[in-house]
Amino acid sequence: MSKKNVDLVTNIVGKSEKLFPKGLKPRGLATPKFLVGCLGFFDANIWRDVCIDDERGDVRSKYTAWQMANYKSYCKRRVGMLGNFLAPARIKAAQLIKDDMRICDEIKSICTEGATPRECEAAGKKLNILYQKHTEILSKLIELEKSIKTCEYTLKKELEAVAEEFKTRFATYSHGMRLKEVSVEQFPEMSYSNVFDDYRQTYDNDDVMLTNYIKEGKKYV
Repeated sequence: MSKKNVDLVTNIVGKSEKLFPKGLKPRGLATPKFLVGCLGFFDANIWRDVCIDDERGDVRSKYTAWQMANYKSYCKRRVGMLGNFLAPARIKAAQLIKDDMRICDEIKSICTEGATPRECEAAGKKLNILYQKHTEILSKLIELEKSIKTCEYTLKKELEAVAEEFKTRFATYSHGMRLKEVSVEQFPEMSYSNVFDDYRQTYDNDDVMLTNYIKEGKKYV
């Protein structure tokens, strides 16, 4: 995540700047490719540890299962870190929404019907102040929403890049197997969707409320 996006979160939340930590290299990617190729050869031709599904052609082995577990563990850890990192932003957004709701209620309560010119003038000044506060809060909410979405998008791209690294290991493993009928497409799919589904279940209500409130809040601007 870029420093600019971090600033959007930290400046609004009021915390000291803290970078969203980069992920450590996942387990399973440090093994030299030469050794991965050798492992593919031994698994397929010596130890007979490779299983190929007769119907779908999927390749399964202890190595593929181990690498899938490594990737899922990495995704779960990184998504958990993202949730913790964005927690202050979501808490701040909820507080700003409460503050703005009070301001909007106060705006609705101001009535100039039957008021004297002086009272109307005072009410007008008060309305201007309230509208200004509402606009400032709305701007902060928009920036918070933007930061949350940017952080999520950035992490998804990171997880996709890591998945590609695992796929290169599968390609090397496949090449080492020396089985012409096996291609990298037959290896397990690397996907972070299940982990992000759990993440969305945890934070979706808060984020949807933020998005909807911004849409409604723009009516007062």
